[in-house]
Amino acid sequence: MDPSAEQGEVIILSRQRRDLIEVCRNCPERIYLELRIPSDIQSVDRIIFTLSSHDQGSSEARIYGGTYHGSYTWFFAAAVTAGRQKRVPKRLLQYNVHAKAEFTRHKITWGADDPADSGIADWVRSLRGGDAVQVIPMAQWPAWVNYVGEASMEMHARRAVAMGPPPSVSMSAPASAPYYRPLQQSEIRLIALDGASGAEDEPVACELVCAQLADAMPYEALSYCWGNPRETGVLNVRVAGDTWEFPATTALLAALSRLRHKGISRTLWVDAVCINQDDLEERANQVRLMREIYARASSVVVWVGDGDENTSRTIATIEATRARYEAGGASAGGPDRCSEKDVHYPIRERHEAAHLFIEAWSLFERPWFRRTWVVQEVFNARSAAVYCGRDILPWHAVLRVQRCMNLQGMMANLAHKAFIPPLMEDIFKAKAEGLSGMPILHVLIKGLDLDATDPRDKIFAMLQFGRETCQLNQPKDDLAIDYSRSVAEVFARFTKWWILEHQNLAILSAIQALEGRTWMQTSLDPDPAALHAPRLPSWAWGYQGRSNWAVGLLGFVDPPYLASGSSVPAIDIMASSPSWHQLRLGGAKISTIASICHYPYFATIGTHGSEALHRAYVRLFDPLNIAGKWADQLGSHHLETYVTHDDAGHMRNHYNTHRKFATETAALSCHSPCLMATQDGNKGLCPFGSAVGDIIVVLDGGNVPYILRSNSNEVDTWEFVGECYLEGYMHGLAQEEREHGSRPNREFILV
Repeated sequence: MDPSAEQGEVIILSRQRRDLIEVCRNCPERIYLELRIPSDIQSVDRIIFTLSSHDQGSSEARIYGGTYHGSYTWFFAAAVTAGRQKRVPKRLLQYNVHAKAEFTRHKITWGADDPADSGIADWVRSLRGGDAVQVIPMAQWPAWVNYVGEASMEMHARRAVAMGPPPSVSMSAPASAPYYRPLQQSEIRLIALDGASGAEDEPVACELVCAQLADAMPYEALSYCWGNPRETGVLNVRVAGDTWEFPATTALLAALSRLRHKGISRTLWVDAVCINQDDLEERANQVRLMREIYARASSVVVWVGDGDENTSRTIATIEATRARYEAGGASAGGPDRCSEKDVHYPIRERHEAAHLFIEAWSLFERPWFRRTWVVQEVFNARSAAVYCGRDILPWHAVLRVQRCMNLQGMMANLAHKAFIPPLMEDIFKAKAEGLSGMPILHVLIKGLDLDATDPRDKIFAMLQFGRETCQLNQPKDDLAIDYSRSVAEVFARFTKWWILEHQNLAILSAIQALEGRTWMQTSLDPDPAALHAPRLPSWAWGYQGRSNWAVGLLGFVDPPYLASGSSVPAIDIMASSPSWHQLRLGGAKISTIASICHYPYFATIGTHGSEALHRAYVRLFDPLNIAGKWADQLGSHHLETYVTHDDAGHMRNHYNTHRKFATETAALSCHSPCLMATQDGNKGLCPFGSAVGDIIVVLDGGNVPYILRSNSNEVDTWEFVGECYLEGYMHGLAQEEREHGSRPNREFILV
């Protein structure tokens, strides 16, 4: 913890909610309570959670009644950054008492200095200003229901004495950083890390040298997480005989200290040191070389942090499994099909043995697995090894363990520990199959699950993996790696490029995977616009969201609709935009939204819309949570086998959970209102951010209709709300009306 923060002013933050809700396994994962930490908070001392809840009051396992054993209703605590990415993995907060129908009050205190649980202490210490702490109620298995009546959070936090911008890895301007000289074309820097002498508290030191990438001395490339920019120490850097103090994060210093060879130097490429992060031109040039830098390294050293007894034990299990596997003539990086269970014990065991292993397995929860750049770093490696403290595991074994874990019967509060981000799984699978990448928009959607200090890297780091962009040695102007452009300009230019490249508007449907733009309400903030990435145009692709929210969108992957017929976006209209922040498209207005209410999922199909409308609702909302679209994270195989049918057993369970609301409305209280009626009496579906008065349009090149909102800040311009479903207009009727002259053509300026 930052010493300056320990001396800061202590303030108490609190949040409370009293609102009865019911949660079953068919409900979407949703936040019950959220406390946002002010941006000027430097550290958190403790959090006091208070919960009032109970389960359904009965179960077949009567022996556990009145205890916490065998309880399948519980609460998670989650922490997300201001960019809505995971700060730390969600953690079990509290189980309900088994089969007790009366509300029970639980008070749970988590402290930054918790002597009983270092995991809790680390979780609290990781929180930073701008983060949000969330309480999420959960339930698993049919008939189990989590009834939540009240919850509160009281947070004791510290405001720093001396305020100022957080220090970066390099605080100096280029001219005042004497350890950096300008790099020539295709030149890089390397560090020769001094060997360890064995002395206690020995300073970490290195020599910084320059070399042409093509003929550089053998080196290893480090892949790691930068860590908290406010927690820094000193790396002694020698250049031409002079020694300088370089402000490195404590995370980097811990990695370098552990990776030192005894008595001899070790040559490494480390981005935070080898790139002048304050020189935007150099930074952009080095990023363009990143693929080659990691490809030319003799190996990539993946540092995920210090280990403990659990990590050592589970890594030893994986190593033993790998040894048995390879002794049988197979390779841990080989085919998808695992060999016999005894070779893979306990990973492939059913139930208890495998579940105990997964419970202890924490490697995939390390921040490294959520960092954007690491995908490129390990993908381009000749070989890579994962270092966790003093334990080492080959990268191909890490990929293998994720595919071999047996999740059958796994408790949902543990299953997330078995998943790596879907993007990693997909990209390495494509590499093994010799494929030339995925569509770039699919890559960026999967990249939503990853975090980046600089949002622009959510595009720059992914270009290598796009089928349309992987061969661009010098990306086109709109895709140029240019840190002098603002975040908004980078994402707006990419969106325009994608539309022109593909001659359709599917990317506008993909926007529904972004935070604040989803079909379902995903935050407690009543105004979804408040969650939009700051200063991005409403029509632009963004960087905050989740990949599973893209599943089932109407106009994205293989859409069954053709609302604008065979039309394409008019290049001349798009080119007439005066600046990058506007998108001009041709189209026609269809109608205006007159009302929005809950969709009557349990009503007889046809009473509130067609069979096609009902199927669209099921596709969009996953109302029985069969696929888990609104869960924390899905594995890639779930996304590929998305189910859009109604199951009678699950429907009955979900109806009984929300019986009072369902009886009155035939709808689900856990879903956002989405059934819209238009001023001319038509019906359709609209996403959560829609409002009465918004207009429905068909745009050239769009597979589906869209919703626009008049921009109050600029005359004759529109904000893009999202895709929608409108009865009768999903298969080209608007285009026919335009061609026959019964519906006028218009030009829409989106901002």
